[in-house]
Amino acid sequence: MAEVTLNHMSLARIKSESHEHTVRNTLTQWLEESGATVYWGEGVERYDQETFQIESRGIDRWSDSVHRPDMLVSLDEHTTITEIKPGAKYGTIADGVWETFDYWNKHHTDRLIYTVGEKKYSPDSFTFATRYSPFGHIYPSEHEFFYTNGNMHGVNEQLPQYEANMSAVTLRTMWRFARSADENISAGVGLLISDLLESVPDFDSKTDPFEMVRASEIESPGSPAIFHWRENQDWITV
Repeated sequence: MAEVTLNHMSLARIKSESHEHTVRNTLTQWLEESGATVYWGEGVERYDQETFQIESRGIDRWSDSVHRPDMLVSLDEHTTITEIKPGAKYGTIADGVWETFDYWNKHHTDRLIYTVGEKKYSPDSFTFATRYSPFGHIYPSEHEFFYTNGNMHGVNEQLPQYEANMSAVTLRTMWRFARSADENISAGVGLLISDLLESVPDFDSKTDPFEMVRASEIESPGSPAIFHWRENQDWITV
């Protein structure tokens, strides 16, 4: 794959992209420029990205299945398995959230091993992402409002300062599904998103009467981060 340096303009264009391969490619570049190592679940023509395989005793011929995660992302000693949808339609977002939970559940019950050549990865989390992830949410900008969590603990202490409303509800629904399956969670489940949630410029001066800010008014791309549940909520920034 040709080396491409992303800037605000090229990331902004991803918000109008509806082709999953293009979204995955742009998200891969965003992640790699932050120091992550990224492998894809399948090789795609025109893209020269190394792929991973899946080993399991509990699921026959998993490697031949068309139902497989899109990316393996290794960053800061944390490995996350990520499902991607463009995010243009609510139905596909719902599909992606369910698929993410399904991958987590299969790993949780069958202890899947993800391999790249001779190297094995044991996932720390299973996450979902869309074309809006670099901007701190997973739904279309015009349908998201950021709000503040108040005086929270900040980076790596339970919650970021700000969240987008629809993404926050979806995230907590995923957590509740996971906790209902088993409270002793060995791998987290959540969103691959952006550390924009740690800093919304001039938030106080832009809030409406309900202390919320429309996403499109404050958006700029941030660095990759993971918001997941593994026995407790955890916010990991790169």
